[in-house]
Amino acid sequence: MRLDAVPVANTVKSTNVIALPPSGETRLVVAIPYDTEPGSRAGFGTALGLWLELARALKVMVPDHSVSFVAVGAEETPINGGSLGSRRLAQFLLDEELEPTMVTISKVGESRPESLVVFGDDPGICASEECISSGTRTNVYERAGFESVVVAGDPDALGPALLEFLSGTRR
Repeated sequence: MRLDAVPVANTVKSTNVIALPPSGETRLVVAIPYDTEPGSRAGFGTALGLWLELARALKVMVPDHSVSFVAVGAEETPINGGSLGSRRLAQFLLDEELEPTMVTISKVGESRPESLVVFGDDPGICASEECISSGTRTNVYERAGFESVVVAGDPDALGPALLEFLSGTRR
């Protein structure tokens, strides 16, 4: 576990919470902002609960996995264009010369039941074209050169799909 300070303004700080993989090798990073968008209808607790349960379940399924779980802070601050935690994480990964695929969990619970939406390059999380948005989104991780996806949707659909992907059991 590592805590990485995210400067926000003057002496104010936020923190990225980084759970390093048991294998010691970071192949994938599952990131989630732990602050919420202004006016967001999705409950913070649902997304964070999904993220925590993924980490727990993956450890049970694959004890020596290569997935880091990161909760990023200061995402929704308007200071310096926002996404401060993601920018700090991307720089940390570059400094460590790591090249993981980034999976960002966003807006859990805002889509219709049993839905899964994927934005960005699809590394196998979503099996059908209907899941993938026709629009493209550029995020901090893509701009830093990482393969990246943003996933959203109903936790009952998103949780099992992500667990299968992260554990390598996706058929």
